[in-house]
Amino acid sequence: MAYDSRVYRILIASPSDVSEEREAAVRVMQDWNNLNSNNRKVVILPLRWETHTAPEYNVRPQEAINRRIVDDCDLVVGIFWTKLGQPTGEADSGTLEEIERVAKAGKPVMLYFSHVPVDPDKVDLAQLERLRGFKKNVLSNALIETFSSALDFRDKFANQLELKIRDLQRAEAIGQPKPLELQFLSSESGKLEGSSTSTIVELPELSSSIVLPDDKLKPFVERVFNKVRREAGVVPVALTIVNTSPSGIRNLYVEMSIEAAAGIFEVSHSNPIAPAGFASHDFFWTLGERSEVDKRLAKLTGEGLNKEGTQWKYSFEWDALQPQRVRLVQPFIYLEISEACKAVFSAKVYADSFASPIILHADLSVAARLTALDMKALFEQAERMARSAEAQTNEEWIDLAGKKNIVKLYQ
Repeated sequence: MAYDSRVYRILIASPSDVSEEREAAVRVMQDWNNLNSNNRKVVILPLRWETHTAPEYNVRPQEAINRRIVDDCDLVVGIFWTKLGQPTGEADSGTLEEIERVAKAGKPVMLYFSHVPVDPDKVDLAQLERLRGFKKNVLSNALIETFSSALDFRDKFANQLELKIRDLQRAEAIGQPKPLELQFLSSESGKLEGSSTSTIVELPELSSSIVLPDDKLKPFVERVFNKVRREAGVVPVALTIVNTSPSGIRNLYVEMSIEAAAGIFEVSHSNPIAPAGFASHDFFWTLGERSEVDKRLAKLTGEGLNKEGTQWKYSFEWDALQPQRVRLVQPFIYLEISEACKAVFSAKVYADSFASPIILHADLSVAARLTALDMKALFEQAERMARSAEAQTNEEWIDLAGKKNIVKLYQ
């Protein structure tokens, strides 16, 4: 199946005495592609003058190579043993001209020097002396690598290539939009609300001047009021992670955190007012296709909710998040508030295709509006509780504020 990928062009620059290492470098890049290209959506293209240039007339040879492969490469790998190479008219050797040209363009350069034993009779002493001079000069402004065999070079280059690919990805990501977004989902409309939203909670208010028909009702009135107030202060939060990119993302590990930017609240994974057996579902759907909601049983594969200092934290894993898809974060979050507050949600997302984790943020502002209770309904409920201890274990339906929404109490 076809997929879009980012191609990084890596130039192999070296004199003619390290042909074995040049071939090893190509094999390392091919192996990297075989293992990573599909998941990472990255392809490495090795560039060599032997395979990526064509004969040209009436042009300086190195200039032709520069135009063809040097100027467009993303990274250069320089390999040396006993030779520096032949002068080009512009630099001490073609290899040096390539390295200096790439470095001047601000692109990364990886330099490797061989310590493989060599037959002294086959060494060009003039070349060796020029190479030693170059190595001495670069030591002051470059971190170099040495190797003792072609196999040693292959192993070191394979490990270090991965570091450079991640550096390229990170540099490219600067200033670019993130492929993921942390957004809220409206429980009423089922639509995404963006990464910043607000809501209003109506908190019932108990007047200090109320006159009880019977003083014995006071503890029952307080109990009913606390139950109603607590339920009114529960704010369910549905968070989603949206993949806005054209590519799927595999093997996600997400570290969630919740912190109060203003006010005070408590956080729970379970609805504090829901009856036993309450279950949630996992939702997947294509952006803009609300009717295609696919419900699946929620599964928390990471750590449970824990409070660390001023933050609540938990984590989970997903196998994949397909392009242009939305997935509901599980389990649900419930805020228990008693005053106006602002909650900040953060998601640190790791994935196979990310050079480094992506940090996502979303914030929810909750305004608190005090409302008067229906005192008659409050007293009636308190009286029923006072008359019968059994009422304390039954579900009662009351309308304390005279609204359309009925408050359900769980004793």
